[in-house]
Amino acid sequence: MYLLALGSDIMVQQVWGRVEQALAVVGLLALVPIEQNDVIGCPKNEFPELREAVGSLLEELINDFDIPVIQVARSVAQRKKKILRYMKGGVNV
Repeated sequence: MYLLALGSDIMVQQVWGRVEQALAVVGLLALVPIEQNDVIGCPKNEFPELREAVGSLLEELINDFDIPVIQVARSVAQRKKKILRYMKGGVNV
């Protein structure tokens, strides 16, 4: 995703099939989008603009795969609770 965010699609084309194969066996994908009040944080030396670009790309591309996706946010405990609720009921809550 970082290469794609930087504008290089050469490497992405080479590995995209592998990504699709790997995701074919995934039962649920938990997406943790970058929140407005970012609880993780990203110092300037870790390229926050690139992180935002990758986050946006992931959110755009994630629905191209035929797997359930659940968005989780806030604390780790809240994320875990939402994922476990989903797994018990099988619906996005």
